[in-house]
Formats: sequence, C-alpha cells, structure tokens
Amino acid sequence: MLQQIKSSLPPFPVNTKIPDVHAAIIPAATFLCVALLWSAVFIQSFYEKSRTLQAAGQHVETLSATFEQYIIRTIRNADTITKYVKSEAELSNPAMALRKLKDFGLLDDQLYEGVNILDENGILVASTMPIISLGHDFSFRTYFKAHQSDPSDQLIVSQTTQSYDFKLPFVPITRR
Repeated sequence: MLQQIKSSLPPFPVNTKIPDVHAAIIPAATFLCVALLWSAVFIQSFYEKSRTLQAAGQHVETLSATFEQYIIRTIRNADTITKYVKSEAELSNPAMALRKLKDFGLLDDQLYEGVNILDENGILVASTMPIISLGHDFSFRTYFKAHQSDPSDQLIVSQTTQSYDFKLPFVPITRR
C-alpha cells in the first residue's frame, strides 16, 4: 500500500536551489527591517528625551515661581517683624521687647536665627541669641554702615555674608 502511494506522487525535484534574485532580496529585506526598527527606536528616544526635558523645564518653572513667592513672603514677614521689634524696643527696654515678642511666638527660631537690636554706635543691646554677648560691636558691618549713611527707615536686605561668630552664611535683614 505504501508502495502505491509513493508511485502516485510526482517525483521530488533534486535541485532545490533558490534563484540568485531571491538570495539577494532576503538579506536586503532583513537589513531593511532591522534598520527600520532601530530608526523607530532612535526616533522614539529622541521624542521621549524632548518630552522629558520639556516636563523638567515646566517643573523647574513651577518650583522657581513657588520659591520666589516664598522668598517674597519671607521678606514681607521680616519687614513686619522688624517694624514691630523697632516699635516695641522704642516703647520699652529692648531686651524685654525681644523676650515679649519671643514669648508671644512672633519670633520664629526656625525662620529667624537671631534678632539683634543695636544702638546708634553699632553696639549690641539685645539679642535672641544667648551665645552673643551684649556689648558686641557690629559697627564694621556693611548693613550698619548703610543705615548710618541713610537716615530713612527703609528695610535693607543685604547680600549673603559669613558670620564671624558662627562661621555660617546668613542674609542680614535690617531696619534703622
């Protein structure tokens, strides 16, 4: 029976060689597919990078605006505090005025590292910082010299300076 089935089938061609045209098309098509895949990957990574940079830029703009508002609010609060400290110091003993403001919670230790009151010669007469002794001379500081030359009651926000006592940077916010 198997013999009959084999004889009814057409003979199998012995020479099954692929023509030369097909032999060149298969590698070319494979190379083209790989090239298209890699170009798609590179294009996708380029657009992903640009989208990431754009999102990061928007995030930085938001953070910058938030930080700017925080700084403005902090300076306005410092302005209010310096006005209040000045008026309290003029009404009573400067040391008692600072103690009273601190007791009422108006002088936040985390926001304002130290509040000092100087006399007209730049000598410390009251401070919220117990480490600085009364009588300390601040007359050489640029913010004190600026107040000496300008008699107005204007708030001065100085550049960041190095503390001589603590060796830490700070931003002096002062009022005459």
